[in-house]
Amino acid sequence: MDRLHDMAEPDFTVAPAPEAESDPELQFRAMADFMPHLVWFTDQHGGTIWYNRRWYEFTGSNPEQMAGWGWIKAVHPDHAERVEEGFRRAWEAGADWEDTYPLRRHDGEYHWFLSRAAPLRDSAGRLVRWFGTNTDINDRMEAERLQTLLTQEVSHRVKNNLALVSSLLNMQAREVEGEAREAIREAALRVSTVGQLHDLFWRHSTARTIDLSLIVSELCRGLQDTWPVHRLTCEAESIKVHVGKAIPIALILNELVTNAFKHGYPVEQAGEVRVTLTCTPSHEIRLGVRDFGRGLPEGFDLKDVQSSLGMKVVAALARQLKGVLRIEKTKPGACFLLTAPARGR
Repeated sequence: MDRLHDMAEPDFTVAPAPEAESDPELQFRAMADFMPHLVWFTDQHGGTIWYNRRWYEFTGSNPEQMAGWGWIKAVHPDHAERVEEGFRRAWEAGADWEDTYPLRRHDGEYHWFLSRAAPLRDSAGRLVRWFGTNTDINDRMEAERLQTLLTQEVSHRVKNNLALVSSLLNMQAREVEGEAREAIREAALRVSTVGQLHDLFWRHSTARTIDLSLIVSELCRGLQDTWPVHRLTCEAESIKVHVGKAIPIALILNELVTNAFKHGYPVEQAGEVRVTLTCTPSHEIRLGVRDFGRGLPEGFDLKDVQSSLGMKVVAALARQLKGVLRIEKTKPGACFLLTAPARGR
């Protein structure tokens, strides 16, 4: 893409206001010199023709250095090309422009600024110049960076603590036999899954929403590693949901896939489990978990199996989601289908 200052344009210089300027504009420029923001004007071609005093105080530059497209030299090199191209697109479209990037201070340090510009037109609708401001947001960006580091450290410690609990439970399982051993191992697996989910939500959540397909896909990869003898496939449609809704869906998925591997196939026999995630036109989440094993026993009823902890967990989470869990008998195997509203918490 051609760089802006390589275009064929008039020779821009930063100079005092021409004699034809109105008194209100002169008054505005005088007022702008005392504003805390960096303020500037460009001509209709995008080349800067005036900066307020605050700009020169911050950058330590002079009018000759900043003439035309000289302001790009004050932008951090890692951002300069992106910022320039973004302004070019706005200039060509005659549209408002906004961007966030670091500017070099007079002592060589960089501060983050929120920059905005708007085209100004005459009474005939012709673009005559641009008016722009840069607002220092460095303190806010630094606070956000520190908050991110703190959250990351807390997340790391929580994940490690959950992994420790899971390991302790597995150690305890080796000390007992029969149903007690199986129950403790299942508890260890659930704790490990919660730790995995905690890490996934930390890495993928944005504000209060999250793409459910990322969580489902990564959770399936983790479950595949836990059950390497089997084959787990996943087809997940991108669905943005509230984080509070994603957590119970992920836990339901973990229980249903684990049950399919444990009960759908004889011990040591490899099998396949297929996970699907879609969103209906009426904005309902449809999560399906199907195996191709021996299927459900004759007369099987979901209410009859809720004495097991796993199905109690699934039923409780489905109610929390205001969803419906159904069982479909397929040949071969069986399919559990969860339907829940995609909107809301």
